[in-house]
Amino acid sequence: SPTNLLNTMAPSLSPLRSHHVAVIGAGAAGLVAARELRREGHSVVVFERQKQVGGTWIYTDHVEPDPLSVDPTRPVVHSSVYATLRTNLPRECMGYIDFPFVARSGGDQRRFPSHGEVLAYLQEFAKEFKIEEVIRFETAVERVAPATEGGSGKWRVESTETEKRVRRDEVYDAVVVCNGHYIEPRLAEIPGISSWPGKEMHSHNYRTPEPFKDQVVVLIGNSASAVDISRDIAGHAKEVHVAGRSNPADTYIKQPGYINLWMHSMIERVNKDGSVVFQNGQTILVDVIMHCTGYKYHFPFLETNGSVTVDDNRVGPLYKHVFPPELAPWLSFIGIPWQVVPFPLFELQSKWIAGVLSGRIMLPSKDDMMEDIKSLYATLEAQGIQKRYTHRMGIAQFEYNDWLATQCGCPGTEEWRKEMYLTTGVRKRTTPETSHHVAVIGAGAAGLVAARELRREGHSVVVFERQKQVGGTWIYTDHVETDPLSVDPNRTVVHSSVYASLRTNLPRECMGYLEFPLVVRSGDPRRFPSHGEVLAYLQDFAKEFAIEEVIRFETAVERVSPAKEGGNGKWRVESTETEKRVRRDKVYDAVVVCSGHYIEPRLADVPGISSWPGKEMHSHNYRIPEPFKHQVVVLIGNSASAVDISRDIAGHAKEVHVAGRSNAADTFIKQPGYSNLWMHSMIDRVHEDGSVDFQNGKTILVDVIMHCTGYKYHYPFLETNGSVTVVDNRVGPLYKDVFPPALAPYLSFIGIPSQVSPFRLFELQSKWIAGVLSGRIILPSKEDMMKDIKSFYATLEAQGIPKRYTHRTQFEYNDWLASQCGCSEKEQWRKEMYLTTGVRKKAHPETYRDEWEDHHLVSQAYQDFSLYTLTCNM
Repeated sequence: SPTNLLNTMAPSLSPLRSHHVAVIGAGAAGLVAARELRREGHSVVVFERQKQVGGTWIYTDHVEPDPLSVDPTRPVVHSSVYATLRTNLPRECMGYIDFPFVARSGGDQRRFPSHGEVLAYLQEFAKEFKIEEVIRFETAVERVAPATEGGSGKWRVESTETEKRVRRDEVYDAVVVCNGHYIEPRLAEIPGISSWPGKEMHSHNYRTPEPFKDQVVVLIGNSASAVDISRDIAGHAKEVHVAGRSNPADTYIKQPGYINLWMHSMIERVNKDGSVVFQNGQTILVDVIMHCTGYKYHFPFLETNGSVTVDDNRVGPLYKHVFPPELAPWLSFIGIPWQVVPFPLFELQSKWIAGVLSGRIMLPSKDDMMEDIKSLYATLEAQGIQKRYTHRMGIAQFEYNDWLATQCGCPGTEEWRKEMYLTTGVRKRTTPETSHHVAVIGAGAAGLVAARELRREGHSVVVFERQKQVGGTWIYTDHVETDPLSVDPNRTVVHSSVYASLRTNLPRECMGYLEFPLVVRSGDPRRFPSHGEVLAYLQDFAKEFAIEEVIRFETAVERVSPAKEGGNGKWRVESTETEKRVRRDKVYDAVVVCSGHYIEPRLADVPGISSWPGKEMHSHNYRIPEPFKHQVVVLIGNSASAVDISRDIAGHAKEVHVAGRSNAADTFIKQPGYSNLWMHSMIDRVHEDGSVDFQNGKTILVDVIMHCTGYKYHYPFLETNGSVTVVDNRVGPLYKDVFPPALAPYLSFIGIPSQVSPFRLFELQSKWIAGVLSGRIILPSKEDMMKDIKSFYATLEAQGIPKRYTHRTQFEYNDWLASQCGCSEKEQWRKEMYLTTGVRKKAHPETYRDEWEDHHLVSQAYQDFSLYTLTCNM
């Protein structure tokens, strides 16, 4: 009889024996179980009812028919699922011990990744360890029972391959149950629910927020699913109410950052008229009740004649949540504990089971295992812990993991993993991360990295870009926009000439983002690359992190202003797609301005210029030197552009004169190596006869004056009712050059600082903004931010620094940003390289790009780059 067969299953094994093992389920537990069993020398067959590996991480293209589903047959929009529903543990915590869950190239780069990224990780794991070759997909296990022949703990597994309708009845030495506990939904008991007329569903069937548009929804539960789904649907539903059994009876709290999301105590009852009455006394007419109330352990295929039961969600008796003493080691379970870091726990349980089955690891006697289980149950009862929480672990998981590790003879849980789990839990409770819909203005170097960091933090993003491609100021179009200051606004630009002559004034090692270095690709191999090489780098970056999919190209932002409705910092963005003449008017939770400060040219004040007859232009419109052939040209400025352009056109122009405001009044120096290039003091005035007087007393007849005088911060689209102004090129008030206190954190700026190593600074500013918007990083109060700004302005004034230099900053600022974001600025070589480049540029402006002595810094940089490249390719 089955009872006698069960009694024959004694936990005795010959040393290092190989067994034929059936694994039920190809999710995260089943995959690692298969690997460990095979490593130990067992033969394995994995049964999986779906078409692919992944288990609970698979979001199918339909929801199985379920009376609780809003619409059980509706299509699922995968992009929405993967963009909004994310893990509640960071990827570093989640992975198997010897197969880290790092961000893959082209995948979800966020630290708390989407379900889709976890699924991709499990698929890679299965491929890496060749597990798919032992999986029977689309095969439903219908019955697992003691075999009627053979004894010695053997198990009969009856299964059906659904596609081919092949039915199998096979005998295995052992069975490992890995079907998870996210299958059978558990529902809250609600008085009156049988006659309540609304729609009722379980979070198990939730996919996208769109079906809840204009609905009043109540979610029951305090778990991660209730927190995540409530915020996900708040952007579509009319009202969202979350009822929690653990909330005090008088709980009635509006959630910060939302105009339609409330926390309640538990539901008291529901009525025939569609109303829901809460314990706090509130009564609301409701369309949908969603149970975010977890699941029940469910093993409908398993027959053990009462040796394993599920009673009030306690599976037992199980020794250490794995082996039922009566049936050990021939029947075991992986993945029963909850409130854990799952994958490493599954891995350790798998190692233990595999070792026990091979005889390498010995179990206690049946009696000793039962004694241990009874002791656990007694402890839980003494502590007042209800039966349904038997398998909840929390912080106790690490002691459990360490115990498993000692049994298997392998190291216990890494200390960083424990700390990361704990600190994530604290942050989740104190500053629950919130996802926002964010508009990013500009797809240049700042806008691209802003989009990446915002998406990594879980925000949805739309990037507005008026040009046809990414790159911003690094794009050199095939014509110059019509501009009265241009020599010839319609002339064709010869790209090869531009890229051969105009180069960066920082080496490529300094320029790139931290984890996406600007190394030599297939283009310009020089250490100080051309503008074209930087543009290609930004295009590679956009492709690598799939940013183009959220960019609206050829779309001009015409107006950004506070939304008239809703409040809470929301912003109205009005834009026009120029090619299709499509006009949009949409409200976003936040706006990040990344339009740069190389748009609106700043001109020097030159006495007499209004009647001077020559041609006047700004370096903004400079492209190639040929139009200046046989011309006498004066460039105004001491910046890199004046230095570079003056030398670029000296080979074509008749004479080139550079006038600098910071030069001494008597300056008149012929530049070494040039027969037609002079340095002057500033222009004194110009005349109607075309002459230019310098402060050094020289007078020259001039054809062209070129202003190499920089740019003005310019935001013609932005309306803030005076909260943000631009006065003498100071944008303010801005806390740390990013947040205007009156509008923080829902309006921010990236790329305001000047004289910097730009891309790394943009990256740190982006991380800070993304973390602040999610609630992970907390800003000071409005008053404290204003106090900081006023103190900073006072310091500048005391030092005699003009207002227009407010935003000059660099490495101390970067270090401060890094500390806010929880990352470290360890690249000392980047700071030293920036400084030594500046020294060489002043001493050897002709050759500093092609001759250098900081080879040791280059070596340090590429050592770091190799680490980033390795991480990205894992």
